[in-house]
Amino acid sequence: MRIKNLKIGTQLKIGFVAMLFFVIVLGLVAFMQTDKLHQQTEKLYNHPLKVRNVLDSITIDILTIRVGMRDLLLATSDQEEQANIQLMTLYAADIENNFDILKDSYLGPAADVEEAYQAYLIWENAVEESIKLVNSGEIEKVKESIHTEGTMGSLREKMLVSINNMDVFAQNMGDALYKNSVELNDTLNRQLVLLTATILLLSLLISYSLLRNIRKPLKEMNDAVLRFHRGDMDARSSYETKNEFGLLSSSINFLADMVQENINLNKKRASLAEVMLSEDDARSFFQATLATLADHTGSQIAAVYLLSEDKKTFEHYESLGLDNNIKQSFAADSFEGEFGAALFAQKLQHIQNIPEDTRFVFHTVNGRFIPRGIITIPIISGNQVIAIISLATVSNFTPHSIALLDIIRVTLSARIEGILSYRRIKDIKEKVEQQNRDLNAHKAELSEQAAELMQQNTELEMQKKLLDDASR
Repeated sequence: MRIKNLKIGTQLKIGFVAMLFFVIVLGLVAFMQTDKLHQQTEKLYNHPLKVRNVLDSITIDILTIRVGMRDLLLATSDQEEQANIQLMTLYAADIENNFDILKDSYLGPAADVEEAYQAYLIWENAVEESIKLVNSGEIEKVKESIHTEGTMGSLREKMLVSINNMDVFAQNMGDALYKNSVELNDTLNRQLVLLTATILLLSLLISYSLLRNIRKPLKEMNDAVLRFHRGDMDARSSYETKNEFGLLSSSINFLADMVQENINLNKKRASLAEVMLSEDDARSFFQATLATLADHTGSQIAAVYLLSEDKKTFEHYESLGLDNNIKQSFAADSFEGEFGAALFAQKLQHIQNIPEDTRFVFHTVNGRFIPRGIITIPIISGNQVIAIISLATVSNFTPHSIALLDIIRVTLSARIEGILSYRRIKDIKEKVEQQNRDLNAHKAELSEQAAELMQQNTELEMQKKLLDDASR
């Protein structure tokens, strides 16, 4: 399924979920990078920093014990001696604790810690021996021992060398960890920048896609509406999708079709009205009206039947495309055939699936065709059908054609009623004029006869006078 076919709400939800997913990914990556930096910092603290602090503490404790040994040699009372011994014991315990920490934290070879620790133990034994010598009064031996070149001095120096080696290793490790931290930071920053750029690009693409899927159909539909508003009746929106915009586009096109259909209906109705008003003679009127109706409805056959004077039959009056052999009349009280339903219901009838024995047959140079649709229009005056107009087509009548006939049926009925009334008046006028002419002719004949009679009377008077004269 294409994205643009999805509903707008679904597209927005997908976009929101995608953005939320990107934010979550960015947050997880930032969390992982922060955790890596934390681990690196923790490693830096737990080894170089912590180890060097421990080593510094051990060195200070050793030097403090050395100073305590000298103070022990200079003590003037047993209390001072005990205080110095306790102080050295305390620092010795601290050294033991620091070595325990060193064993857990030192990342170098364990032999380095073990070597330093063994050196410390030997040195510590020497310190204890020196304390015993001090207590026994052999101070000179102790002085020689604590000297740099003495036994305790050489052991101390050896122990400090071992501690210094671990300090150098810790320093080098710290430098290495720092360098790794810088490289890790740079790498993580590059990854974060790349991920952020990727997320930003994808977000822009999603936003652009959503914006395009909203703006494009709106622009296209707006252009179609503007073109239609400016008079382009064929303007339609070509945007077709299965979402809300597709439905809106279809609705706009449907509305435009309806408006255009109404405009066309009004034009055809005006055209038909103009034709109906242009003729007063019944035959000319029906010829022009049938031709216009056939043209506007796509009919190949059009005929009109008028109710006879005795109101018993409908007689063929005028037609287009109808064979001369089938222009017969039909009974007004028979509700059968194509006209039966129209006569009975006095409503426009649209008949499909025409039977083979229909009277309407369309003859062409290619042969004889039976129409696929017939529309019968009853012309009503009062409560009586005074005429019937029938239209037939070899194709199907469109809803537009049927709607046109529905609209003009009342006007058509009124106009035909007027035309038929005018025809009756004209016929009556012609009969009266003929009667007047006959009366005038009879009057002239009577005048001639009267003149002849007067002439005859005159002659008779003259003959009578002659006879009277002859008898005298």
